[in-house]
Amino acid sequence: MKFSVITIFPDLITSYTDESIVGRAQEDGQISVEVYDPRNYTDDKHDSIDGPPYGGGPGMVMEAKPILRAVEAAQENSQFTIQNSQVFLMSARGQQFDREMAQDIKNDLKHAIIICGRYEGIDQRVVNALDPELVSAGPYVLSGGELPALVMVDAVSRNVDGVLGNEASLESDREAAGAPVYTRPKEIEHGDETYDVPSVLLSGHHEKIRQWRIRNAKSKNQNSKNSQ
Repeated sequence: MKFSVITIFPDLITSYTDESIVGRAQEDGQISVEVYDPRNYTDDKHDSIDGPPYGGGPGMVMEAKPILRAVEAAQENSQFTIQNSQVFLMSARGQQFDREMAQDIKNDLKHAIIICGRYEGIDQRVVNALDPELVSAGPYVLSGGELPALVMVDAVSRNVDGVLGNEASLESDREAAGAPVYTRPKEIEHGDETYDVPSVLLSGHHEKIRQWRIRNAKSKNQNSKNSQ
């Protein structure tokens, strides 16, 4: 699985993708993450990539041409066909990203090209020319598309065979995402309270533990007092 991220802040992407699970997956050749900076594809001698909006308004708008050229470069450098690729634009107007979308991307694509906007947005002609899939990280506004892009890269990568190194971890993701977890010691004191590990987790009964995790993953109140 290949990811090409279009961003004017490459270090925001690589500082994350070079580490931990995603970093190891790249070292093992299971995925690849590359970054394209639109500033490298501008005709402006100052490498400017934004301008004031036509019709007036606050802020600046990212120009279309540098982004289109960056996407073209990502496509030209890909060993995968257009049919196995998809351009995504991180946008508050898009479909909210979720686990099902992450699995679909992994199953249906070999190459995801992810455009990260900044400032007041991206020139609409990028959307008109590329017809990207608009994707949102959630019902809120962020300063740019880099954080949502990293969410997509991480979530999709976890579904790639061998990335987690343990298929049980992926199955646990599906069944019990968000379930509370505990480690040693079995009992801790904080203030006037004592907090214990739920007894079922110490039982060694794998099916009961699995059911407990599924049940508590759906619970809004996950403190140890009512998770026994």
